[in-house]
Amino acid sequence: GGPSFLWNVTRQARQEYYKIFQNKTLTRAQIQTAVGNWSTSYNLVAEVNDYNSNKQSQKTELRANVTVAVQQLPTLITQLNAIDDNLNLTPSQAAKETMQTIHNATLPLLRDLAFDVVPPSAFESSFDDDDDSSDESS
Repeated sequence: GGPSFLWNVTRQARQEYYKIFQNKTLTRAQIQTAVGNWSTSYNLVAEVNDYNSNKQSQKTELRANVTVAVQQLPTLITQLNAIDDNLNLTPSQAAKETMQTIHNATLPLLRDLAFDVVPPSAFESSFDDDDDSSDESS
């Protein structure tokens, strides 16, 4: 576990690194400075900078994806509500259309949001109307 730049350092270096984070009174800026000083003393400046750069890129990408997903969510909810309100669909058709609409969402994050807001009952049909073998005799 931990950042990849810790994989090939001494036990002492690793302990000193984690000790920085154990001080709960440090601000994030102070932690950043302490890690910078630590990386200098162990000749790991490039590795720590690469790690920080990758983390920042991931954060930027996540924020962009969240922004787009939130912008697209109202349209998706409108589509799902239309399926839910369509009484001309069988329960099975409604469940299939709901799943298809969510799967057609372009961003995985948007699909996750949709699964979070749609009740589980929307994905199951109370009757399996594709199965004709359920004829009952009175």
